[in-house]
Amino acid sequence: MEHTSDQVLARARPLLPLAAALLSQLYLYPFDGSFKLTAGVLLLGCAAFLLSRRSLLRAVLAAGLLTVLLRAAWDLTAGVGWPETASRHLPSLVFYLVYGAALCGIDPGRFLEPFHPAAAALALALCDFAGNLSESLLRGSIDGAMIRTITVVALLRGCVSMAMGAAWRYHRVYLAEEGQRRRYVEQTMRVAQLRAEMVYLQKSGEDIERVMKQGYALYHRFREQPDVSGPALEIARGIHEVGKDYRRIVSELQVLLGGITRRTMRLSEVLQMVQESFGRFCAAREHPPRLLVRCSGDGEISRCYSMLSVISNLVVNAAQAAGEGGEIHIDAAFDRDGLRLSVSDNGPGIEKELLEDIFLPGFTTKFDPATGEASAGIGLCHVKNLVEASGGTITVRSAPGEGAVFTVEIPETRREGDAHGNTDAD
Repeated sequence: MEHTSDQVLARARPLLPLAAALLSQLYLYPFDGSFKLTAGVLLLGCAAFLLSRRSLLRAVLAAGLLTVLLRAAWDLTAGVGWPETASRHLPSLVFYLVYGAALCGIDPGRFLEPFHPAAAALALALCDFAGNLSESLLRGSIDGAMIRTITVVALLRGCVSMAMGAAWRYHRVYLAEEGQRRRYVEQTMRVAQLRAEMVYLQKSGEDIERVMKQGYALYHRFREQPDVSGPALEIARGIHEVGKDYRRIVSELQVLLGGITRRTMRLSEVLQMVQESFGRFCAAREHPPRLLVRCSGDGEISRCYSMLSVISNLVVNAAQAAGEGGEIHIDAAFDRDGLRLSVSDNGPGIEKELLEDIFLPGFTTKFDPATGEASAGIGLCHVKNLVEASGGTITVRSAPGEGAVFTVEIPETRREGDAHGNTDAD
């Protein structure tokens, strides 16, 4: 199950004070032996870029309280008395109180958008310095050397916390952009499928119009024979009504799709979407086929959704033919003559006597091994209709044991740098 970074952060937020308190039990005496440097503050500084002010203040105060309780419990179990334990660790609670209040007041997170790393690190350092200075004053151990130590530690932890917080925050941005990109590709592939179905709808509309005209022609031919002309006229009228509803549906779909589609896409963008879609298609396979893409020349494709559907269908067919561990190659070239694209696989190939029928409606060589039922057999027929609707051609070359190569050629008038090419968007 996929989780976003925001979901991970929401689940981890209640554990932040405990994690910071546990990290605070790991400390060093890096300078003169009188200053304790802990790692828990780094985590709290990082949280300043991720949490709201109220949540941050609660987390810092809770972390401070847990830190003092853990240290006190350790001392008490070691035989240290209550007065000495309190004098050792209660001043640490002042550090967290001042540190949390300073973080909420200065708000270092505001320096990430736009990104000012030096300002963000300095803001964290000021909060750290204020907290340590308050604790040192309470302990009565303040002098010039201690102030220098506090300053160095504050700058060091400020820079590290800034780097950690910025890395996590920009990781969230990256994941959000990736999610948006994935949804865009999925939506585009769905639109491409709808656009492809529109070709069939338009073709069916033309068939309805042709049958209606034949019905009227039959009526006029047998006008003198009421037993024939009457039913013929009724059939023609019924088909005419069906045709009107059909045209209305097609027209509304065109308007709907026109509001969410683009006129053109670059060839490289189309191929990238096919690759991403193919990756999801093969995600459940243990040894999926490899898809290798080579593109020579780039430019704008007018009937881009049709091409998305054409290439996707050919690639899926090739994947089914290549089987587990097979290879599929897409070779695309965009030049002055138009778009030339081939999809090849290293599958078992196609028998010579089947090549002439491979684009016919209903033709298939695929059967469900569980039920014995044949597939619908409209995939390659559908591809051929889309290619021809774009003014192009599709051919196949294959032999048993040598795989298959499907080649699509489409004359394109819009190329890279041709901002005024007259093209019809599909």
